[in-house]
Amino acid sequence: MPVEPEVLPAIPRVPFLGVEITALGVADAATLIAARGPDAPFAYVVTPNAAHFTRLGELKDARFADAYAHAWLRLLDGATPRKLARLVFGLDIPQAAGSDLTAYLFDHCVKPGDTLTVIGGNEEMRRRLLEQFQLGAVNLFNPSMGFINKPQEVEACVDYVIAHPARYVFFVVGAPASEYLARMVEARGGAVGTGLCVGSSLNFVTS
Repeated sequence: MPVEPEVLPAIPRVPFLGVEITALGVADAATLIAARGPDAPFAYVVTPNAAHFTRLGELKDARFADAYAHAWLRLLDGATPRKLARLVFGLDIPQAAGSDLTAYLFDHCVKPGDTLTVIGGNEEMRRRLLEQFQLGAVNLFNPSMGFINKPQEVEACVDYVIAHPARYVFFVVGAPASEYLARMVEARGGAVGTGLCVGSSLNFVTS
């Protein structure tokens, strides 16, 4: 029996510095993410900050731009971009930093017994996540430094996400590697859940 395609709700978007920003605050974005079924086809979230806009603009990182173009949600991260949007362009875009989004998800959406998949981090982080949030499992794969330039390790990361389905998939290997990797998972197909490119935010919720 064919799988029905996922029907995603309409999401407000605002063009800003060449990026279609998702105009949602932390609570609304988290609610939307949590509403996706555990078997929903993989989609991912990015959180553009000042450094990301520089990479997209001045540095003209085509690979990063491609990752952004295919992201499901692009949530504005950082007081400086928000202030620029308001003062220069007259845009009142809600701020939804990756660290705040992660904290809200763990406070309100992640349930005891849930399974997470994490790319990056370490065993101490895994232990703290399990203990602090009574999770069922934390599937953690930690690639080596500079893995994003090592094709075999990149493939191992993609394979791991596909082989370890979870409602929430955290990419915590830093930018731009997290975004590159999320795009590769999405392009490969076969994965489920929502990928979250949220920097070092898991360190904050487990500190």
